[in-house]
Amino acid sequence: MAYLKLGKPSDGPVSRHLNRRVSSLVTTRLIVKTSLTPNQLTALIFLFSMLAFPAYLSGLYWLGALIAQLGSMLDGCDGELARLKNMSTPQGAFYDSVLDRYVDIAITAALTARRALDYSQLALAAWSAGLAAIAGALMTSYSWHLLKDITGGLDVKWPSLLADSRDVRTLLVSLASTLVYFEPLIPIAALAWTAITAHAKTIYRLLSAQRAQDVRQ
Repeated sequence: MAYLKLGKPSDGPVSRHLNRRVSSLVTTRLIVKTSLTPNQLTALIFLFSMLAFPAYLSGLYWLGALIAQLGSMLDGCDGELARLKNMSTPQGAFYDSVLDRYVDIAITAALTARRALDYSQLALAAWSAGLAAIAGALMTSYSWHLLKDITGGLDVKWPSLLADSRDVRTLLVSLASTLVYFEPLIPIAALAWTAITAHAKTIYRLLSAQRAQDVRQ
């Protein structure tokens, strides 16, 4: 299928089965016909995704969730455009990765702050889950980039049920945000789950890195 050809081996399950279907269609039908460069597209997607920050802070959970998930779906467009136009560069990948981290932090922080403000009795739980989720998102990304240098680009084998990739985290938190009107604990539980899976995989990478080093010696 066409959308699979534009994907990457590192795509998470949500990207493979959902996000790429949307992003590849947008890229091939609309964006590739414009004069936009991949880096310009990265900046535009970043600015759009950051709109989830004021939406969440304003208590518009459904809107924040919608923007966050759409931003996640469109996040693959810049890379797809770069591959279609043979414009892929290490600098472009760097820009995309750094801006993605800022989006992750902003969205999680806004959702956490709004939960804590709306339900003071859940403030401690909200802040604990939110901060742990932010740290987990940063550490799983950081540990993966460092592990590649040790293993030659290979990642650890990890159960799909415990997937910690950005596409999975965003969809889970977005869906949970829309359910906040029925149960205030659901978004907090989603943040806690993303934190657990991210930190668990980071720790497993630490152990795997040590084993890989021992084998080389």
